[in-house]
Amino acid sequence: MAFDLEELPDIARWCQSLLPPANWLTYVSNMVPFSAAVAVGDLLIPQLVEHEGLVLRRAALLNGGLASIVASDKSARQKEALANHLHVWDAFKFADGMEWPDESMEHFAKVLGVGWGAAVASQFPDRSLKVIAGEGYGPTITIARCE
Repeated sequence: MAFDLEELPDIARWCQSLLPPANWLTYVSNMVPFSAAVAVGDLLIPQLVEHEGLVLRRAALLNGGLASIVASDKSARQKEALANHLHVWDAFKFADGMEWPDESMEHFAKVLGVGWGAAVASQFPDRSLKVIAGEGYGPTITIARCE
């Protein structure tokens, strides 16, 4: 079953406040700044770079703990998985007390998986990498080399 974007609380409330009620595309064109859309676009289809023999999301280079990950005695696969992982809950601001349908998190994690898979396939086609989705601290996704 497809997830209905208009069931998200913020979008539903905003769309229903208009006469006639609007749809999610109208919400995006009125409420989402272009700079935010570009930033989310990079989250959805990340720029990947090679750093010290590891394939990383460019955003991972901003991680203050990256140097310790790279210097650790972990395998290259473990280093990539650790440096590239993203908890969906950590990627966005959620209003206090706002209830979000579980399906919305699962939907977003699936969208990330498709986008990250496309990024891997197009940017590092000769590398044996995979996108791994799971549950930890909420929906979590990462990129790491195949074993």
